[in-house]
Amino acid sequence: MIGVFRLQRLVDAHEQFKMTIGEADKEFSGIMALIQEVHRICQQYGISIGHENPYSYITGQVGYHSLMS
Repeated sequence: MIGVFRLQRLVDAHEQFKMTIGEADKEFSGIMALIQEVHRICQQYGISIGHENPYSYITGQVGYHSLMS
């Protein structure tokens, strides 16, 4: 009986997690849009953004490697 209870808790937790994916995707898209806007403004005004942000690992480039890091 304990095994079934634990399994149900895992299934319930997974369902709760799946319900948060849409909101997390919206937040990620918003962050990516902000990064693109910063890049556009930097290009417009000739500002170099050659250094990395020490507070974040987000680069604005999405690919398999960045998603798996």
